[in-house]
Amino acid sequence: MGTGVDALKISHDIQHSQRPLPALDAGDNAISFSAGSTEGTITVEASTRTDHVGKQVLFTDFHPLVAGLSGSPLAVSGAEGSLTVPIATPGDMTRLRFGCHYQNASDKDSWDLEASFDDGKTFTKVASAPWQEAGRTAWTAVDAPKGTRSAHVRFAGKKASNAILWSFRIDADYVEPKAGLAPITVTYHWEEDGQAKEDVHTATKADESWKITCAKKPLMKSLVIERP
Repeated sequence: MGTGVDALKISHDIQHSQRPLPALDAGDNAISFSAGSTEGTITVEASTRTDHVGKQVLFTDFHPLVAGLSGSPLAVSGAEGSLTVPIATPGDMTRLRFGCHYQNASDKDSWDLEASFDDGKTFTKVASAPWQEAGRTAWTAVDAPKGTRSAHVRFAGKKASNAILWSFRIDADYVEPKAGLAPITVTYHWEEDGQAKEDVHTATKADESWKITCAKKPLMKSLVIERP
């Protein structure tokens, strides 16, 4: 027998002064609602610390190609080394965002962040990680060619003294193949001369505007945004 989820509810309650709430004023108030792009993201994130096996996600879980790297964490074992990680999306990819936590022992050690959109046949350098002996992170992004649904990211290191790759993260953004907008209900609560007031509007389009009219100076009480 299988398992399933019949219902899921997520709440994020915030309690604070009414002062920072989006303010209404006496008279007509124009309210606007807009939804973001219909994109999803596939994320690959892992440590290279094989001595931490069983404690967190490791690079080996994603079937990478390892060349000239060894140890825990991974470090360039000869003059050059690289870690190549595949990633795929269920819809057309729009961009890759990726980076790593690394350490270079000298200004002659380096890491290049590269991407391939032809099944790993060719790679383009997107960024070079700045030198930092004590360790730091580098992050970059590149647009994907139209119609792309798979890519490879390569972290290419060169060693003069020591070049270490501690961990990495790759985010592949894509167009959701079955995207749509679920209704969103926006509820304002306020008072006018001690009298409770309420405005409830359900937005059903990605861009929507409506009007709230206050006869007198309002005292804001709450703003609730929820899926009905």
